[in-house]
Amino acid sequence: MRRLLLGFLLAIVGTQSAASEGREIEYEKINTLLSTVSQSKSPLIESHLKLEILSKEISYDEIKVWILEDNQILNEIPVDLTNGTIKLPVFKEARAKQLALRLNQDKDSLVLNLNASIKSPSSTVMTYRDLFLIIQIKLMHVVVVSL
Repeated sequence: MRRLLLGFLLAIVGTQSAASEGREIEYEKINTLLSTVSQSKSPLIESHLKLEILSKEISYDEIKVWILEDNQILNEIPVDLTNGTIKLPVFKEARAKQLALRLNQDKDSLVLNLNASIKSPSSTVMTYRDLFLIIQIKLMHVVVVSL
């Protein structure tokens, strides 16, 4: 019984230790971009979140990403092992302020690129709504942000 309890405690400590390495990013910063793209509901506007490895010593299968609330793991985010893309949920603004994105690598080894872009329209005719959304996004200067 003691071995089972000790093994269980070591597993908990090991999980918490793995989650405490690396760095945290305020989720509010990420959520702002995700929310803007999500609310546009335009097929011409898309966002991409990609982890970019800066160190030759790590690979995508070694990268762990979590969403934290009050230093507790709320969600583990899967990383696409072929290209490093991730999908993150959009939260209400008040909740996003309480969350953090944890990466198990430091900023010198890994960055998160957030990119919102406008697709080329498939025709020369588009709705006013889509046109004004594109203008709004352009005015907001949505560019690649590395965190």
